[in-house]
Amino acid sequence: MTSPIALSRLEERLVELVLNGVSHNYSSKLLLDMDLSPKIVLAAADYMHAHAHLPITTAHIAKDLGVGLRSLQLAFQRSLETTPHQYLRLVRLRGPDRT
Repeated sequence: MTSPIALSRLEERLVELVLNGVSHNYSSKLLLDMDLSPKIVLAAADYMHAHAHLPITTAHIAKDLGVGLRSLQLAFQRSLETTPHQYLRLVRLRGPDRT
């Protein structure tokens, strides 16, 4: 029996392979988005740490950073292999920095 999670990840990887491996009208946009991923993640992480005590959502974060929600999700997936929601949850569980 095949895992639905494994199938989902395989499907994502195949789509990425096609999108990144075949030239098309949006190739340059995808390359630009990939270059911006680490910057988006750093800005979002800073935002999350500064506002974790507030009832923010990933939609709020994306809007305040001026990026689309899907772009934010893809940036986290590419850079940290997690979602912005999971990262925000981890920040909240760890609590405020006490350094």
